[in-house]
Amino acid sequence: MSEAKAKKSSAGTAAKQANPIEEINVGLLLYVVRKNIFIVLLLVLVGISFSWIYLRYVPRIYESSATLMLQSVKTNEVLGVEKIMEIDQKELQREVELMRSKNFIENAIDSLGLEIAYFQAGRTNLLNSEIYPSPFVKIECNVLKPFLYGQRIYINVLDDYHYEFRYAAGERDIVKKMRFNETFKNTDIEFKVVKNFTSYKKLINPEIFIIIKDKSQLVSEIISNIDIQPLNLSTRTLSVSYKSENISKAYSIVAQLSQRFMEYNRQRKAESIYNILNFIDDQIDTIGQEYFRIQDSMNRFMVESGLIDPERQMDISFNTLRDIDVEEKRILVDKRVLEGLNNYLKRNDDVTFLMGSQLEGTASVYLVPLQHIKLLTDKKRELLLDLNPDHPDITILEQQIEETKKELITSIQSAVNKNDIRYKAIQAERAKTIAFLFKIPENQNKFSELEQERDRVQQIYLNLVDQKAQYSIALAGIVSDFILIQAASVPKSPISPNILMIRASGLIFGLIVGLFLIVFRYFQINFVLTVDDLKRRTNATILGIIPKYKTPLEYSQVVVVNSPKSGISEAFRTVRASLQFLPSQNKSKVITTTSTIPGEGKTFVGINLAAIYSMLGRRVIIVDLDLRKPRLAKVFNINPEHGVSTLLTGQSELEDCIYESGVTNLDFIPCGPIPPNPSELIMLPRMQELIDELRLKYDFIFIDTPPIGIS
Repeated sequence: MSEAKAKKSSAGTAAKQANPIEEINVGLLLYVVRKNIFIVLLLVLVGISFSWIYLRYVPRIYESSATLMLQSVKTNEVLGVEKIMEIDQKELQREVELMRSKNFIENAIDSLGLEIAYFQAGRTNLLNSEIYPSPFVKIECNVLKPFLYGQRIYINVLDDYHYEFRYAAGERDIVKKMRFNETFKNTDIEFKVVKNFTSYKKLINPEIFIIIKDKSQLVSEIISNIDIQPLNLSTRTLSVSYKSENISKAYSIVAQLSQRFMEYNRQRKAESIYNILNFIDDQIDTIGQEYFRIQDSMNRFMVESGLIDPERQMDISFNTLRDIDVEEKRILVDKRVLEGLNNYLKRNDDVTFLMGSQLEGTASVYLVPLQHIKLLTDKKRELLLDLNPDHPDITILEQQIEETKKELITSIQSAVNKNDIRYKAIQAERAKTIAFLFKIPENQNKFSELEQERDRVQQIYLNLVDQKAQYSIALAGIVSDFILIQAASVPKSPISPNILMIRASGLIFGLIVGLFLIVFRYFQINFVLTVDDLKRRTNATILGIIPKYKTPLEYSQVVVVNSPKSGISEAFRTVRASLQFLPSQNKSKVITTTSTIPGEGKTFVGINLAAIYSMLGRRVIIVDLDLRKPRLAKVFNINPEHGVSTLLTGQSELEDCIYESGVTNLDFIPCGPIPPNPSELIMLPRMQELIDELRLKYDFIFIDTPPIGIS
């Protein structure tokens, strides 16, 4: 059975505001899952395939590491200089930067032969394997032209005695067949290949290629892949690790750097202590000069600041501040009185109230103009007893009152402005007094600071003298600071890529994308599948279910008359039976059909529901109130000149607008000519009169309204 359309009573009901996230429809969700399960599986397969391809072609990265610890040297303890030789976090960081420096790495890797990298080409030439140490041949070369750095030079072993090498020089290829241990030289390179194998037949792949790196390129590559970090400040340990695609290369670099660092540390310790002693001597001279400079500053400050009687100066300043507070309060009182008087005059014409109040301070000078305004106001009142308000004498008095008020308001505003200026001057005087007050303890504090600075410099001077003696003693017992507590190890497994994580990521990626697809399509569904869905989303009463008519119709038709025993006819009878139980205050019932958008079948439901009522022998009429896109005229195949539009505008009588439908007991009123203002016509009182007239003639009135989305 196709998807159903549910009809409900529209009287006094409203759709629920359902939140699609809070109200998950499990049935609908399962429906979407079933519809998209194959796409989800395909996405999972794609994710797994991408992870497999990634793992197939991404190179494996191995990491070798070693741990160095700053040892507690017994000699320093005996000499009493162990605190001097302590290395804090900053010192450890300097050691780290030393190991990362280009000069140190360049000296450390000289014996590793990393300038020439050997590679075995992969089958697809996408993933090449580096061979370290040198494979079945060892190459000695001297590059004469820089373009060969970073370029591939191919070596192909031909037999037990000969090999062929080739490289690209611009647009031409240099190819040369040579004997082992024989030196080749041209303008680009000086080249010699030493054989490291016993039999050519035992070679699995006799062709390799090499890449020659200059020293700066090689050092930069090592720096980018090496990681040197302090592990623990309390244990004073350093971690040295190196990442490479070749296991042996990673191990050799870490082992060499660790060993050379300890050797280098021993060599530079003596020089370091000498530098420290020279630095201490310079600091002793500098700090001594600083000490005498501070002492001179203290003497000059005592003379310049005049610290004679600071307590008396503070008493005078406090008395001045009290006087300022009294003056400030008086100014603020005058300001409030003047502003209140000004606001009152702006809002009120009658000044009698002001005459009864007590104006003090600055405001008392305005009593005279206020009395003048009052006299003018009283005189105006007396004249109004005998004269008309428009009399010239009254007008002259009003002008005098208004001019006097304006002059008074201007004078008050001027007084307010002067008050503000005086208030700012008082504030400036307060700030000046406070600044002077604070300067007294400031001078005392400054002198105390100078004393503290002198004591601090003196203490530094004494500490430097003590450290110089201790470093001089330590110079005789220099040993290495670092020991190797964990030697470089050969990595057993790669650290990158994480095979398990990438495979799981491919699977999870497919599942997540599939889940998003299901959620997206779930929220894209905009139709109702079941009656339960409709009940969750509306408060209206469900009167029945009308199945979708299987035969396509050009426009709505009355199908219950032609097929009275069909399933759709029985569905309309069910709706009719449900409607009979709805309460009605009048004998005649008015039933309205509508929809959310055009094309949902409201006209089809309306005419067939009206027809099913007419089969009971009741008088039924259906009115076409869809004045924008009327349907009833097409349904009953007429071209009316009269209808609802002409009836509401008074151009037709009711009897002229009622047509027979061809169905017994069923009449209808078509739309008539389409009006330009359908909404205004329906809102006319004539509409209610029309419904009342129809109630007198018919048992049921069906109204086909426009969709609520456009009504």
